[in-house]
Amino acid sequence: MALQHFSWMKGSQGTYAAFRGSEAPPAFVGLFEDGAALIGILIAAAGTYAAGRLNMPVLDGVASILIGLVLAATATLLARESKRL
Repeated sequence: MALQHFSWMKGSQGTYAAFRGSEAPPAFVGLFEDGAALIGILIAAAGTYAAGRLNMPVLDGVASILIGLVLAATATLLARESKRL
């Protein structure tokens, strides 16, 4: 739903140009939050699978750290852009 709304708003602009030029934070906040959540789920699944398959529990912890980095990057990007507005 957020992707459809953002695609409609951006028109013929590129994704990053539309993100930087947008004057409506809700338009891109939902999109980036949903994207970060999906990436986090994929990292968690890959980390859990690899930890069990390779018998290396440390990979589960590495996946957790990667999820934290994705969330921190998303929060930083959204905070910087919202502050600009």
